[in-house]
Amino acid sequence: MSDAIDHLYDEQAERCLLGAIMLWPTECGDALARLQPADCYVPRHAAILDALQRLTERGDPIDVTTAWTELGAMRKQQTVGGLQTLADLT
Repeated sequence: MSDAIDHLYDEQAERCLLGAIMLWPTECGDALARLQPADCYVPRHAAILDALQRLTERGDPIDVTTAWTELGAMRKQQTVGGLQTLADLT
């Protein structure tokens, strides 16, 4: 058994961060700029983060509705489990 921990994750922390980004996108801009979808352990969270970053890159507003629309354009709505999943994050 290795003494090193290869990967730590906290699903609740990912949920909280994504929710914070959707509620306060301006205040969370630095976090959004530093993160990559691959940093997410949960695949649906990676898809959501990708959608939020795409919105930011285009200068579009970030909220549940715009994130859902972007996920649709990315054909990832099924990946995240539905609109309620996004609403639950906030």
